[in-house]
Amino acid sequence: MKHNEFLQRKRELDERLRAGIELLEAAHRAEVRALETLWVSYGGVPESLDGAATLPVPKGLLLRPRRASLPGSAGRPGRSTRKS
Repeated sequence: MKHNEFLQRKRELDERLRAGIELLEAAHRAEVRALETLWVSYGGVPESLDGAATLPVPKGLLLRPRRASLPGSAGRPGRSTRKS
């Protein structure tokens, strides 16, 4: 391998690193926005101006914590389990 090949490969690796870091940071921002949206749906106040505040959750779609099923109950909470 010649020195110029080494330098070219090193530049390519550095560029791949920068691209990977950018993707990772973008994914992190998306996860934080999703978490803030969930937090706001529970009635919390968004902690950043660019997070959940820009993604309002319709009132009909507010998420509520799941309740533990009672012993002996089957199926999903709120649904009847009829047998034909």
